[in-house]
Amino acid sequence: MFDGAAERVPDDAPLFRRVESLERGPRLHLSLIVEVARGDRVLGFVCSAWPDDLAVRHVLTFAASGGSSGGGRRGGRDFEKLWGEEREAVTKFLKERH
Repeated sequence: MFDGAAERVPDDAPLFRRVESLERGPRLHLSLIVEVARGDRVLGFVCSAWPDDLAVRHVLTFAASGGSSGGGRRGGRDFEKLWGEEREAVTKFLKERH
């Protein structure tokens, strides 16, 4: 089951964008949380899975026993607002485990 879709292209958008949007149809996506454990630390990634892309939205840290269903969450940060160096480190971390 999909839990979202890309917004509709506005009527005043350029003609080529409207045609492209109609040809493509709705862009549905799933939201998911990916947890990666190492030792006593767990990183959680809140992602949007599109047909052609996986976008990380937030990065969370958990206590090892906490996980997404427990009370060990320590807080999350908007991935788009991370410093460039931090974003590169997270991206490298994920690519190495892909």
